[in-house]
Order: sequence, then structure tokens, then C-alpha cells
Amino acid sequence: MRRQAFQRGFKLIELLVVVAILIVLAGIVWVMTRSSREAAARSQCMQNLRQIAIATYQYMIDYQTIYDSPFSLMDYLKDRQGASAEKIFICPRDRLQVPIREAASSYYWSVPTEEPPQTLLREHPNKVLLTCEHHLGLPLLRRGDWAGYDYDSTPSWPFLIVLRVNGSVETIHSCQVRQVRRQVGNMTVLSPIYPGEEGYEQATERYDMYRWCR
Repeated sequence: MRRQAFQRGFKLIELLVVVAILIVLAGIVWVMTRSSREAAARSQCMQNLRQIAIATYQYMIDYQTIYDSPFSLMDYLKDRQGASAEKIFICPRDRLQVPIREAASSYYWSVPTEEPPQTLLREHPNKVLLTCEHHLGLPLLRRGDWAGYDYDSTPSWPFLIVLRVNGSVETIHSCQVRQVRRQVGNMTVLSPIYPGEEGYEQATERYDMYRWCR
């Protein structure tokens, strides 16, 4: 009887050990799968911005001006490529702008200086045109019909993906973003300014939206 009880107990321990090993392996696989998906999404996002950069130069050549919003560029591409052109304006990591706020683009537009394209390219090549911050990995907040990112949380990947006037696409650590005061009509507004942009070295105020950088 004792021997049978010992055998049953030993088999139970074996089962528990096997279950524990499977749980650990499942966790490892889940983490690796998630990491690969995140990397693939970031790669696709950067590829989208590179295609937008090419389209931006085509637009500037055709109209001798920079578009006044991403929607102008989107309409321009639709006329030439059809509805499929919309895909490059959607970041695969976007959980807010397009799916909830029903915006046409996942990327945040930075209005360029009021100058001809040639001057813009020559004197402000590092100015940021479009920014993607969806890869910060922040949780969503919902209040009634409103939804937004929880900027009080710590990002899982604290980098922005940006497209500059010169066509370069790069990642910038969110804590490198600063802010400057601009006069818009009778209002003074705070605007982000990115590394490499004109006036960045003189801007000393941290960008207050990214609270984890304080």
C-alpha cells in the first residue's frame, strides 16, 4: 500500500513539474512572439513614412509647394494610385487615431514654415513633417465618448518615429523632445521641437506631455 501511494505521489510531482515547464515555455514563446510583432510593426511604420517621403517629393515637384496637411497628400495619391494609397497613412500599432477617433492618418502633422519647397529643403532639411508616437505602448483611457493615451504611465518603448523634410526616417527618444513658445494670432502656444531642428539647442523646456521624462 505504501509503495502504491509513493508511486501515485511521485507521478503527481512529475505532472506538476511538466505543467510548470510548459507554463514557462509558453511564457517565453508569448514574449518572443510579442517582441517580434512589435518589431515588425515598427518596421512597417518606418516603411510607410519612407513611402510618404517619396510621395512628398513627387507632390513638391508637381505643385512647387508643400502640401498644407497630410490629407492633401492623401488625395493626391488617391488620384494616382487609387484607394490603396490610404494604407501607408495607417500605422499598424495605431490603437487610437484611426480605429477610435476615426482620423484619416495615424501620423501627427507638423506644419512646415511658410517658405517655397526649395528654401525649405535648403534651409530647414531637418524639420519634422510627420510624427508617430503609437509605439510608446501607453494604455488607453476612455471617458464616455472620449479616448486617449494615458501619459501618466511609463511607455514600453519610449521612442518616436519621425519623418523629416529631407526624407529621412528615424527614431527619437521621447525624453529628447523639448518645447518652444510660439505666437499664433493672439494666443501663445507650446509646440514640440525635435533634436536637429532649428532652435532646438536654445529650447530648454521639457515637453510636458511626456511626464515620464520629469
